[in-house]
Amino acid sequence: METKFKIDLNNCTGCGTCEETAPVVFKVVNEKATINNSAINKNIKAAIEAKDSCPDKAIIMV
Repeated sequence: METKFKIDLNNCTGCGTCEETAPVVFKVVNEKATINNSAINKNIKAAIEAKDSCPDKAIIMV
């Protein structure tokens, strides 16, 4: 089963914590986080760490 995330754009402040933690998975573009869902499973530990580290709780596992 493939793990996917989504960004709650209402909560995301574009702080960059996710990009610093998992740069292959997350990028901040126009002050909002974006996700490369195809890279999550190969980088699952870093992706989950980024989700857990998000100060805005804007990353949601779906």
